[in-house]
Amino acid sequence: MKKVLYIYASPLMTNPKGSSCTEALNLFKKEYEKLNPTHESIILDLNKDPIGQASLTAHNFEAFFNCGKSDKHIQQLKSIDKVVIASPMINFNYPSTLKNYLDRILVANKTFKYKYDGKGESEGLLKNLKVQLLMSQGATLGWYPFASHVDTLVGTWKFVGAKVTKPILIHGTKIPENIQKNSQEQIKNHKEKIIEATKTF
Repeated sequence: MKKVLYIYASPLMTNPKGSSCTEALNLFKKEYEKLNPTHESIILDLNKDPIGQASLTAHNFEAFFNCGKSDKHIQQLKSIDKVVIASPMINFNYPSTLKNYLDRILVANKTFKYKYDGKGESEGLLKNLKVQLLMSQGATLGWYPFASHVDTLVGTWKFVGAKVTKPILIHGTKIPENIQKNSQEQIKNHKEKIIEATKTF
């Protein structure tokens, strides 16, 4: 039986208009479960789970990786098959909740090996994983060429050895013609793409 981890990272989930990437994840999860009723769904809401709340600082550096939380979530990733992440762009990057999570699980010799530890190349240790990214941003694609939360996450998951499927980006959610729409309306033009993605994931 396959196990799928659904990671909710958007701080906009309680917004009256909703969160478009969260809406996309909910649709993906619903359609995927229809196609794969025997697969186990695991939910990780980084707005609620303590792993999304604590940032790495000079004052907690030692304890940050030795309190058991890193190992717990690394073991979870090693025990599952697939990860689906909903993340918006917040100030040109993915949310701090997701950064906090990644800081916990990106641990040398546990999820990757540095290139200078071996034969000159780094090695990802989460080769069991397949990852689907469902992303959103207020600006249209390419508006801020210095910012790409999508590329950063794709590169990060590939670095740890995961196979990353083609990301789905819902962009332009805050341009004049879209800003008044709720999250269901904002993903309307992406529904077919999201549903299609479930068939090959």
